[in-house]
Amino acid sequence: MSKEKELFEKAKAVFGELLDDFNAKGLLRKGIPHDQRQRLANMFNQSRQIGQALNAISKIFDSNDHVRSFADKNKADGIDEEVLTGVFLNQATGNLIYNIETLFKTALIFFLQEKQGLRKQMEVGRLIHAIKEISPSIGAKLEPLIDLELRNALAHGAFWFETGGQAYISLDSHLKSPKSMKFAEFMIRVKKQNIVAHAFIEVLVERVRQGYFKG
Repeated sequence: MSKEKELFEKAKAVFGELLDDFNAKGLLRKGIPHDQRQRLANMFNQSRQIGQALNAISKIFDSNDHVRSFADKNKADGIDEEVLTGVFLNQATGNLIYNIETLFKTALIFFLQEKQGLRKQMEVGRLIHAIKEISPSIGAKLEPLIDLELRNALAHGAFWFETGGQAYISLDSHLKSPKSMKFAEFMIRVKKQNIVAHAFIEVLVERVRQGYFKG
């Protein structure tokens, strides 16, 4: 089993356990109106388009030759290697935030009752804290799946890339003692959040079909 598949199955198991536990505790919303469910479906469709766009752009960056070739073909429109790199980085960073904020946080809160510290307007960190308070063992399994460190750095703009393939993230806005990583590691962390987010969506779809949210 590949590492990606292993992560996907692990995330599915944790999310399944979470929804089953919350269902048993009466924390899931039932009988959600059709118009609200349709809006959530629209969000999911949009996320699929965004993910497909990142995959398409990623293929251009398989090699330096591909980047140069694409830039040469579009030079007349002002697209050079620097512009391409900026577009790719913007897409990659945005995709991570989108997966955590939309596919995990908003989608989960959409199905939750406002009980036991759960609120329909919560930051993702507070949501995970609330889950740990309600179900400590499940929360302990969930926390490592959500890359809050990277999410916070990207969401607050406290990150940058330097020549030589190094990425830097800071844990505060004073940019003290930033953490560095190879760009390849940065992209692995981005891709992991994509895998985790879509594992959650698959579990949600399964539970919807099983009637968990019927009134």
